[in-house]
Amino acid sequence: MEADILENLRQAYERTSMVGWDFSVLDGRMTADDPWWDFEADCLRQMAGARRVLDMGTGGGERLLALLNRLNRDDLAVE
Repeated sequence: MEADILENLRQAYERTSMVGWDFSVLDGRMTADDPWWDFEADCLRQMAGARRVLDMGTGGGERLLALLNRLNRDDLAVE
């Protein structure tokens, strides 16, 4: 039984072509509601009073930089 499941997963993996963060293969196959909270607004609210901000595991840091630019504060240290 377990071998069948593993074989099915292996075959599905071989048929799938996904490079990087391209999730287009999931278009129309997965739906979800937007969360009730606003990630950027929550971050901006917390960052406004922060002396330092740490970006952990979110990719290349481009989202953090965009948020920092929206704050328009020169005294924040980016680490």
